[in-house]
Amino acid sequence: MCFGTSPTGDDTLGLCKLFVASIHRQFPDMQLGGAMVSNDRKRIVFEATFTQPGQGSRYFRCWVTGCGQDFTCTSIETPEQEFAENLSRIRRSALNLLRQVKSVKVGAKAKRLKACLEEEYLRRILCRAF
Repeated sequence: MCFGTSPTGDDTLGLCKLFVASIHRQFPDMQLGGAMVSNDRKRIVFEATFTQPGQGSRYFRCWVTGCGQDFTCTSIETPEQEFAENLSRIRRSALNLLRQVKSVKVGAKAKRLKACLEEEYLRRILCRAF
């Protein structure tokens, strides 16, 4: 995870392009799999595969959130064949965290939506885990 002041100002898409270019310089065989952009263009998720010498094919997913001049970037990297299993574990852990939250009297689906829309709520949930 990294965070800081964006060199592209409030252009989150431009910031993602910088991240992709940096990764591509390090791993020239990188293949960008896909990307999703939120309606407000402040959150972007992209994924890629590349080959790391000695470790074989790797899968990479990155979440970038921009808020004015600031940004947060979170990523995961795993062997390509293990990604689905690892993502399933992460999802189960996240749902368990949401079920443990008693501050809001709604279901897990509404809590997931609230965590996506309100960064402070997401931070409170994640801080309880660690």
